[in-house]
Amino acid sequence: MILPVITITDFRDLSTPIAKRKVVIITARVHPSECSGSWMMEGFLRTIMKDNSKMNLLRKNIIFKIMPMLNPDGVVLGNFRTSLSGRDLNRQYKSLGNRLMIPEILGLIKLIRSYKNPITNRILGYFDLHGHGKRKGIFCYGPDLPKSQLDHYKARMIPRLISKFDKLGMFKYWGCSFKDNSKKLCVARVHFQRTYKIMISYTIEASISSYLKTRTEDVPFLSEMYLEMGSYIVEAINMYNKIIN
Repeated sequence: MILPVITITDFRDLSTPIAKRKVVIITARVHPSECSGSWMMEGFLRTIMKDNSKMNLLRKNIIFKIMPMLNPDGVVLGNFRTSLSGRDLNRQYKSLGNRLMIPEILGLIKLIRSYKNPITNRILGYFDLHGHGKRKGIFCYGPDLPKSQLDHYKARMIPRLISKFDKLGMFKYWGCSFKDNSKKLCVARVHFQRTYKIMISYTIEASISSYLKTRTEDVPFLSEMYLEMGSYIVEAINMYNKIIN
């Protein structure tokens, strides 16, 4: 299987050598029915490719490795959550099982390992874009870390920043969850955080229906809103990178 991977960085200005740049890895559409993830991905791509001083500087310092469709066979077949082999690909990370059945996941793990090993850790963060069929609004699942660790606070910075950039109130920081249970050990964000110590590791969930602007005002999502959310994720990564540096 060949999975599309988009690499975005500045290959002309090498004032920061490519080999020393941090890496952000972003995936979407592991569940074929979650189209809102693809809309956020498009908004992310449109923003990161803008020709302005802010994005030009960001591309000079970070390599973006993007898998816009992690489960292309499932999408083509019109599946709801599964791949060509009938697996829910976001529930395969704990044991990996029959590797012939999950080449998509093995490809993503290979990409992660190429930038994260015991000697070097160039991965700034991992973001997995999803759609949600039950809850309203946009929120994230993040790492469960003890308050005694500095990473506990770092892991909450990007969701907080997204909520600040989002003036419409689509993204609810108070709706985010930073708790892992035994059922979540098999999903991508938890596996990469625990196995590869990638502390900035999120599943970003966007409702496929609407968000609550107030307690009583329910606003249906339009594609333009998902595109905006993709741009806010870029802005939050950019601000986070400035803060930690």
